[in-house]
Amino acid sequence: MDFKKILRRMVKTAAKHQPVAGHRVYCEIWNSGQRITWGSNHETHFNDPRYMKNDDAVGMHAEVSALLRAENTPMTMRGAVALVARARKTERGGQFVAGLAKPCPGCMRALSDYGVAEVYWTENQETPDDEVVVGFEEIKEKT
Repeated sequence: MDFKKILRRMVKTAAKHQPVAGHRVYCEIWNSGQRITWGSNHETHFNDPRYMKNDDAVGMHAEVSALLRAENTPMTMRGAVALVARARKTERGGQFVAGLAKPCPGCMRALSDYGVAEVYWTENQETPDDEVVVGFEEIKEKT
């Protein structure tokens, strides 16, 4: 799979969503070459302390949104790949570019709990013409 190409498309998708706390983040989870679920950050009253950064958080992160949406699908998460993209505006020109979208510790824990094996995310991009830089982390299976 061409993760850079998919993440570039995902930045454009994230840009279409309403920002939550100033961030536009979009997540897709793939398994066996197929997208099995997606989610974006959004305001909510959902509060699961295992996956929240702090107790007074009122925004659901894109990764948790995707995982909760997937609870209604027959596809398995075991061995899946999560892709996370953030759209941010450049300081000059106000165009959307990729922003740092590394999942927070709570989201990494949630992805691990659901069986996701790898996570790729966008790093900061200076101009829309720059190549998308991708971060990566393998999620260690719990023993």
